[in-house]
Amino acid sequence: AFHLEQATAKMDDAASISSLRTLVPATAEPENVEFCTDGCMRRFLRANEGDVQAAAKQLETTLKWRQEYNPRTPCPACTRNPMAHCLRTVGVDKLGRMVLYSVFNQAQERWDVGDNMRHLTHCLEVCSDMQQALGLPSDKWVVVSDFYGFGLRDCSPKTMIMTKHFLQYYPEKLGEFILYDAPMLFSGPFRVVKPLLNEQTKQKIRFVSGGKAEQEFLKGWVLSFCITSPLSCRCLTTS
Repeated sequence: AFHLEQATAKMDDAASISSLRTLVPATAEPENVEFCTDGCMRRFLRANEGDVQAAAKQLETTLKWRQEYNPRTPCPACTRNPMAHCLRTVGVDKLGRMVLYSVFNQAQERWDVGDNMRHLTHCLEVCSDMQQALGLPSDKWVVVSDFYGFGLRDCSPKTMIMTKHFLQYYPEKLGEFILYDAPMLFSGPFRVVKPLLNEQTKQKIRFVSGGKAEQEFLKGWVLSFCITSPLSCRCLTTS
């Protein structure tokens, strides 16, 4: 009976993917084939609780955005100044999710929302390529945002609001968003953004303080398999 259920589930999965591809013919276009893998189709279906029509609408919007925006375009600010932004892939966590790390004090030109989004999307595209090339067991990301260097000028919620908007083009990719040592100053912009998030996204946000227990959590769970020590500027290492 168990094997029969598994076989039925696989057939239903294949049927849903086939239906989604039929509803969105653009998935077969040469420029979209690499993006529109079966795994990608599943993510859009999961994000819409299996509703093929809703998934098709979101996928169509995403493919149109990819054609117009070209998220693989390198960040112009970082082309001029390699220290303009700070978001980089640093390794893999224990669940096989790719870990990306950012820190405020290493981003010298972080106040232009347009450039921030260019940097974000380019990094996410590169990260996705790495996940596929490495054959990781998970296609999700863990984003660690280190608030070292966060100041009054960073309190505008515009970048966070735009990030939330852009993530709709990458459904079911965010596994966890860790806000490391966020100061009280951040509570204001977060109150603006929080009502805009759905419950599923809210559950993925984790505030981690600089205390010893929290550092042990990061070192033992998220960062134990990282290539580099992303929080080294905070004197937190993975060794």
